[in-house]
Amino acid sequence: MQRLYEVANQEGLVIEEQAPLPEGFYGLYYSEEGYHPVASLSRSIYGQQKLERAVLAEEIGHHLTTTDHCLPKFFKDYTHRVSISRQEYRAARKGSQLLIYPDEILDAITHGIEEIWELAEHFDVPDEFMEFRLKVWQISGR
Repeated sequence: MQRLYEVANQEGLVIEEQAPLPEGFYGLYYSEEGYHPVASLSRSIYGQQKLERAVLAEEIGHHLTTTDHCLPKFFKDYTHRVSISRQEYRAARKGSQLLIYPDEILDAITHGIEEIWELAEHFDVPDEFMEFRLKVWQISGR
């Protein structure tokens, strides 16, 4: 988590912990001209360290990959939904790269940790997050 907080601090991103978010939302990134960008994390994820790490990484990923000011969005039509899905993918990809470096994955594998669930335990992230990170690494080499 320390690495993520350091990146957020360097980027001027305010982390709003225990924010009241709508049900089903674990995190929310918001930026508007003239204000500090904010990543809000839901109260519901506290005490679930694996989920906290994954959500914080993705929200920092939003900050690093969003090119315009970002307000909460609702789907208008299919094209809009695809655009938002692309934004979510880019944020998740960047967040996973921030949290788990390729050399760390290689080191874990050389020490006999090979199953996705074992890697997820080692890196203290949800299994789905680890699986996504491995797919990103396979596709991009990073």
